[in-house]
Amino acid sequence: NIRIDYTNSKEGMRQDFIIKKKPEGEGNLRLDISADTKLDMNVDADAVKFINEEGKEMIRYSALKVWDAKGRELKACFEDSYKLRVTSYDKNQKNIDSRNLKLETCNFFSILVDDENAVYPITIDPLSTSPDWTAEGDQTNSNFGYSVASAGDVNNDGFSDVIIGAPYYTNGELLEGRVFVYYGSASGLP
Repeated sequence: NIRIDYTNSKEGMRQDFIIKKKPEGEGNLRLDISADTKLDMNVDADAVKFINEEGKEMIRYSALKVWDAKGRELKACFEDSYKLRVTSYDKNQKNIDSRNLKLETCNFFSILVDDENAVYPITIDPLSTSPDWTAEGDQTNSNFGYSVASAGDVNNDGFSDVIIGAPYYTNGELLEGRVFVYYGSASGLP
């Protein structure tokens, strides 16, 4: 009942959730999202921010837009959905004693959509920004970043690599272009 599309743009990465038909039940549409990360999560109605140990914002979901099949904009917001998960307990006990449970918090947030008069399918479109890695070209007007793509694992080290194009790069010949390959590692991109 749900499809997820990704679109990269100069504003950031759009992650569209397309809900094909209205889920069963009453009330507003609620899309619960689990963020499997060690980053801290701050949620308010307008944005979800993921913060590292140093307090730096690493990722932000914001600019939430939602529309139905007729192109009508729908009211929507983010909501914190605090959850606990049982990580271990004694399976041999007949009655589970809460003193023997180990719990951990989970990073969950929700997108709430007023779909009362909506025509399905609807599209939920938050924008993801705050990259954890950036690169700059070494030549003005080379159009560095004109194209960006995952290269897979070019050097077979187990980490995905990135290719960035600069179609107007000049190196001896005018506008010959250049491709830059950045190798991923356990700590990310260089």
